[in-house]
Amino acid sequence: MPFANLSIGEMTRLQRLFIRTLTFWDIMASAVVCRRPVLFLRHIHNLSIGIGVQYLCGCNDLTLSALNHATDLEAWKAERQCAGDLSIGDLYKGGMRIIRQLLAINRSWPKLSLSGAVADAFLFAAIIFVNIIMSGMLSHLNRLIGITRWLLCFRRNSKAHE
Repeated sequence: MPFANLSIGEMTRLQRLFIRTLTFWDIMASAVVCRRPVLFLRHIHNLSIGIGVQYLCGCNDLTLSALNHATDLEAWKAERQCAGDLSIGDLYKGGMRIIRQLLAINRSWPKLSLSGAVADAFLFAAIIFVNIIMSGMLSHLNRLIGITRWLLCFRRNSKAHE
């Protein structure tokens, strides 16, 4: 992308559309397949200078930036789980940093329009997504607790029948 180093004002409409579309779909695809966005660092830059993704899909740049960081947190969590050294404290700190960023957006975004409603839908979905990332460990623990209870009940019942 030879035009990637241009400022937003220097880009043509087609180049801005391409950058907006690439940024939006790379981050959304990353959220779906639980991986870090391919252009993670480029997205941080593009979204910080205000590429105007809201003109494409209704999701404002700040919310999409938080989703970019959330997909990075999810990828970090998966890497740490595979390595067997996931720190729940670090996961919580990272998730809460993103949630605070999202809550600050909620207070600053205009609400009295259709675009505000669409932006809110993306914002609240992002908050839910981060909470799911943070609490994903709990679902595994709940399954483990359920299996343990079943095994204990099975064990008691098999001893009672002996």
